[in-house]
Amino acid sequence: MILLIGDLDREEFRTLRPALEACAPCLVAQCPAQAVTALEAACNRASAGPLEPVWIVLAQAYPGQFSPDEVERLRRAAPLAPVVVIEGPWSAGPWRSGRPLAGVHRVSWVEAARQISDEWNRFCLGQATGAVCMLPATASDEERVLAAAQLPVVRRQGQVVIGTPQAACYEWISAICQHGGYATVWSRPGQRLRLDGPWKAIFDADGWEESLESRWAELRTLAAQVRGGPVVVLAGQPRPEDCQHALAAGGTAVLNKPVAVEALLTALTP
Repeated sequence: MILLIGDLDREEFRTLRPALEACAPCLVAQCPAQAVTALEAACNRASAGPLEPVWIVLAQAYPGQFSPDEVERLRRAAPLAPVVVIEGPWSAGPWRSGRPLAGVHRVSWVEAARQISDEWNRFCLGQATGAVCMLPATASDEERVLAAAQLPVVRRQGQVVIGTPQAACYEWISAICQHGGYATVWSRPGQRLRLDGPWKAIFDADGWEESLESRWAELRTLAAQVRGGPVVVLAGQPRPEDCQHALAAGGTAVLNKPVAVEALLTALTP
């Protein structure tokens, strides 16, 4: 069972429950206090003894929605269950203030459906496979990043054109692609490349000085150049309307920055 907490009627969380229910049955609550009460009631009804969730998932729509004390109460109610926070587009505040929830595994809302399935499979196979959410609550954010970076990467083949106005962004995106087996080329603003054969594309939606319409025009041009190949759009804390614009302009997937290595490589393989 998965304990799912939050306002699931929000646009960014509407696909969350179906994605989780594809993994395991869900017990849904609006807030942590309601969740603990519902969990206790479920345990009392269970004929086979205590009923403990294998995951606790918090759909966090805004900073401060869930306090450290509430998370600790959930941990006391289900001490063996990892806590996974699905961060909505307005949840960047704790990172800027330096007070994010500690000891939780974070997933951006825009990647939740895709990452949940992969992480659940690793979780079911046990710690030896490297499930990040299996790390202890005392693990730091740095340790979680390092654990994610050590997950095995399936080598691919192909060519990726990376559209970004910033050389530094091209370099780190290119490093991920090359780590996964891809060759890369940089497409600068206004540049039109001649691409022969099948290509994939990554578009960095941040750092453009032009208007939003000019940004999406660049994306449309890049998508046309790869002629039906996958086009992954990277954006920092994208909102639902940003995703809609990106997909309408030719993107095939939208990922949050910073992006997980395997998430980016998987999105390039439709």
